[in-house]
Amino acid sequence: MTGSHGAAARFLGTGRPPGPDLAAAFEAGEADVAAIYHCPAEDRETAHAVSVDGTRRCWNCDHTTAGTS
Repeated sequence: MTGSHGAAARFLGTGRPPGPDLAAAFEAGEADVAAIYHCPAEDRETAHAVSVDGTRRCWNCDHTTAGTS
């Protein structure tokens, strides 16, 4: 590559930096997964953040359902 485009490519690099290890973050309790569950507060199925201990938090209303551990 030549000119300003070549300089930009050299500066930015050709690949992406490695992303976070999502599985490790989940196991460490630093991240949640998304799943659809019944929300008792809304009496309908909604998207929930699910923690490693099974605790679920509704993305719509923030209602929390206790996990198993």
